[in-house]
Amino acid sequence: MRLDTATSAAAAVRHLIENQHHHDPTDDETALYERFRRGEVRLDNGTVLQPADTVAGGTFIWFYRRPAPERPVPGNMHLLYRDENILVADKPPFMSTLPRGQHITETAVVRARRQFGIDDLSPVHRLDRLTRGVLLFTVRREVRGAYQQLFERRLVQKTYDAVTPRPPGWTDLTQVEVPAGALHLGSPASALAAPSAAEPWVLRHRLIKDRGHLATYVAEGDANSETAVVGIRPSVLDDSKLVWTLQPHSGRTHQLRVNMRLF
Repeated sequence: MRLDTATSAAAAVRHLIENQHHHDPTDDETALYERFRRGEVRLDNGTVLQPADTVAGGTFIWFYRRPAPERPVPGNMHLLYRDENILVADKPPFMSTLPRGQHITETAVVRARRQFGIDDLSPVHRLDRLTRGVLLFTVRREVRGAYQQLFERRLVQKTYDAVTPRPPGWTDLTQVEVPAGALHLGSPASALAAPSAAEPWVLRHRLIKDRGHLATYVAEGDANSETAVVGIRPSVLDDSKLVWTLQPHSGRTHQLRVNMRLF
């Protein structure tokens, strides 16, 4: 919190608590002064503040807010991999990656820190709240920046397997009839050889998700998403289904789901 004008430390903390959007009704005067008693209100340099201390305008002070009650998100973070630098977990749907708005304790990073007992755990990238998927965390602060830069510089290649019903007529996968509009808006129906890593099908569309609506849809205009289809194979569990190997080069909400709906 940054103070605009000089005030006492207690008044500053009280002001923020009373004006936060999602206020915990138990965060009262007793809880406020308990923070000071435990030495949890500090300046940028670590100096512990007392309630009556005057803090000048333009100064930052630090303390923990008490989260308001949140609706529990079902499911756990399932551990997939861990070493001395990183931890990989499967995030359940309807859970935000990072605290935001009314979601604080029921977020992937807070749940993972508690579940795995690692206070320094930090997500390297994000997943949409509604999306279930794999999240990469750093275990140590010293390596956090290096992993984050890999994602910021788009040096990470993501590969997904998507299972769909076998489209009508797709009995021989060496050459298939691709529907109109599947590759890009206005693309004609055409017979294509099966995709591969060397010769992928590249899907480019303009995807729009309106705020407050769950659905993502294809719109006219310049493409803002790109997905490479690098393989298609029958499911070993059900021959009526196909397994698509997808490599998204962008990260639009529901991008892969929309890609598959076009087939």
